[in-house]
Amino acid sequence: MLTKTGKFLPLNAVISAYTDSMAASDKQLAQIFGGPNAVVGGNGFEPAGLAASYPFYRGDIIGDDGKLRRGHLSYAMHLYGSADGKCDSPVYVPAGFTSHSNEPSPTDAAITFYYPRLGKLTDVTLAVFHVSDFQITAEGDRIRIGNLGGPGGSSAFYKHSHIEFYRGNVGLPAAAARAALRIDPATVFGK
Repeated sequence: MLTKTGKFLPLNAVISAYTDSMAASDKQLAQIFGGPNAVVGGNGFEPAGLAASYPFYRGDIIGDDGKLRRGHLSYAMHLYGSADGKCDSPVYVPAGFTSHSNEPSPTDAAITFYYPRLGKLTDVTLAVFHVSDFQITAEGDRIRIGNLGGPGGSSAFYKHSHIEFYRGNVGLPAAAARAALRIDPATVFGK
């Protein structure tokens, strides 16, 4: 199926269109976590402005065996400095966390923050992957934690940070445990 972005959705995609409410959610998340020109790829979709070779839909799919397969952006989001992913951006987290990791993890530059209350939810850990220049600096109701730090998976021409939310005060869970703990970012601040 061709979308209004000119990119194709896979026939086995669980979500059939990037809606106006999804776009509003992504815009809100970009305002919370990024700089003035930041763009979020969430709700299962990457920004339409990324390179043509980069997949637009990265949400849930139904496998050939009929089973649901979680996509990379099913319960996560990517933060970019611009719609084409080529600009830099500061990375922010909301104020209100009561603990955080002391430094980025060595393999994926992840920082975690624990919130007794975040948006509409309680007992939430926020993990921000691919953070460069880590430093905690209060800036009003947001805390700057650094800059975008991760190269794009299929293209070295853009950079991003990957953001996930988990139930509980779990720090950075083992990769195998993350799927069971993830929370949809759109439900934290919207829906």
